[in-house]
Amino acid sequence: MNFKRIEIIFLVTFIAIDIFLFGMFEQNMSMQTENVSQGDSDSKIVKEMKDDQINVGSLSNKTSFAYYLSGTQNDTLRSQMGQLLNQTPHYVGHELDSEFKEPVTVSQNNPQSSIAKLMDNPTFVLYGDQYAYSKDLSTAKSIVFVQKAMNGLIYSTEAQVRFNLNANHQIVSYTQS
Repeated sequence: MNFKRIEIIFLVTFIAIDIFLFGMFEQNMSMQTENVSQGDSDSKIVKEMKDDQINVGSLSNKTSFAYYLSGTQNDTLRSQMGQLLNQTPHYVGHELDSEFKEPVTVSQNNPQSSIAKLMDNPTFVLYGDQYAYSKDLSTAKSIVFVQKAMNGLIYSTEAQVRFNLNANHQIVSYTQS
């Protein structure tokens, strides 16, 4: 091959690459333009809602506040489990599993109130006064108390005391996290 032919092949290749890159650049610019014009899409949505006869009603302008609560897991339950009486505690993976030596009888109609009274006793459950009953998470076989924080409750599996009941409505064990 002569030098002239190689030169033409390189020239055609570079022109093809330039055309391809220019096309990619244009496509990217049009995508950025779509993102910038997001305000127009809001008005389009409102117009479509009116066309479909969807009414929202009046919305509140009231400003609300929410909290974000973060913490680290530690072994506080492990260090305090020696004060628990009449039970056999086991600490596994930041969770305290404890089985009562004798089942604890609670009210059949209202077991949460019976347990709530016992929660204040530090030999029954560690830091029990920091938990509150959760009707939503409780069942006939399991009574759940969730940890309190900042005038609210923490609905997380890492902040619960879950009491397990037998058929006679007696507490046989619990898990605390």
